Amino acid sequence: MQNGFIVIEGPDGSGTTTHSSILAESLRRRNFSVVLTREPSENPIGRLIRTLLADSDIPSDALQILFTADRAWHVRSEIVPALTDGNIVVCEQYVLSTMIFGMAAGLPASWLAEMNSRFPAPDAQVILLPPFEECVRRWSKRDRQEILEEETFQRRVYDLYREYAHDHDIPVVDTLQSKEEVSAEVFSHIAHALPSPSRL
Repeated sequence: MQNGFIVIEGPDGSGTTTHSSILAESLRRRNFSVVLTREPSENPIGRLIRTLLADSDIPSDALQILFTADRAWHVRSEIVPALTDGNIVVCEQYVLSTMIFGMAAGLPASWLAEMNSRFPAPDAQVILLPPFEECVRRWSKRDRQEILEEETFQRRVYDLYREYAHDHDIPVVDTLQSKEEVSAEVFSHIAHALPSPSRL
């Protein structure tokens, strides 16, 4: 595979959907071929996950196993083929989301890491992290509240993302800034993962 696997991470309400799309469009304007994708994916397991997220009774370990199964399908059917064909892949949420949400639910980090150990690592990863209060304001306005969007739980998720970024030296971008400022900052953190001009 060539370089070009970019992951945009962050808690609910951080702007991952918006800024993954903005990044993809920015790269296309620079004449890169881009595949924009997300997890849960659009495959049948991903669609099942979205249905199950409305059910507060689903066990945390069962949910994370489904996330990992969705990722296995997603990597094999979409991410690896797109990279092999020379595309840039921008993925909203990936392995780190399973680690963070799973740990916030009380699951062992070692078990979560083992389940995800065989998946390809991103070439660049950025965590979007506005103030927690801004995340709450954004997701509390949504019509449908999922089980992962409960404030106490989301506070744990937020803190784990912040700690993980600090401990693993992952770039963090505050999306309380303007879209233009966020876009420029995100691009500055992923530019090293782009193919060189000679390979375009």
